[in-house]
Amino acid sequence: MNAAAGLKLFSSWRLGGRTAPNRVLFGPHPTNLGAGRSLSERHLAYYRRRAEGGCGAVITEEMTVHPSDWPYERAPDVFESEAALGRVGAAVHRCGGLLIAAVGHSGLQGS
Repeated sequence: MNAAAGLKLFSSWRLGGRTAPNRVLFGPHPTNLGAGRSLSERHLAYYRRRAEGGCGAVITEEMTVHPSDWPYERAPDVFESEAALGRVGAAVHRCGGLLIAAVGHSGLQGS
């Protein structure tokens, strides 16, 4: 039996009302690509390239949800990134992937 035959890595999966084309996931991590506290055009290019490369789901770096959260200097704020997040999502979707926004509150621990 072919070992790859049982793998589901390249099969689609549903998340809510959306379907990812495969189970390849690009996980969240700090990028320091922010424009102030917002997602930037560099983020757009960065995440789009991952979707173009075949990632079924792309997860953004964690975006803060409250002014008291300052995990690192250019951590995006979800409220300041709303318009940019829409552009990033549209770019990833055009490549067939899903964009998942990571949001959280790490506390006042930044540099």
